[in-house]
Amino acid sequence: MKRLAESGIRCHYVLLTALSYSIRKVTKVLFGAHSLLGNGAVVSRTGTAVVAMMAHANNIPVLVACETFKFQERAQLDSICWNAIENPNDILTGPRGGELEGWKDINK
Repeated sequence: MKRLAESGIRCHYVLLTALSYSIRKVTKVLFGAHSLLGNGAVVSRTGTAVVAMMAHANNIPVLVACETFKFQERAQLDSICWNAIENPNDILTGPRGGELEGWKDINK
């Protein structure tokens, strides 16, 4: 933010608690990102999604700056899980068996 201000770009840092008041004066929102995923999802700091949604609700463009070495082919479906390609039988029966053990033999 310091470099943007030194370049003559007016910018402000606002706490989330003041966002709904301050958003009326904003013309653009700029974020950094930890990663940019293959499906276009952005992985960033806590609170980024709240600011982006508030900007969207007020028709304010959101820009994301992310170095190309942080681009990933991976796709994250939600905020707590990453895609994993595993054997489907491990998901259904588990490593120690369980209630679904023998489910393939039901019609035999």
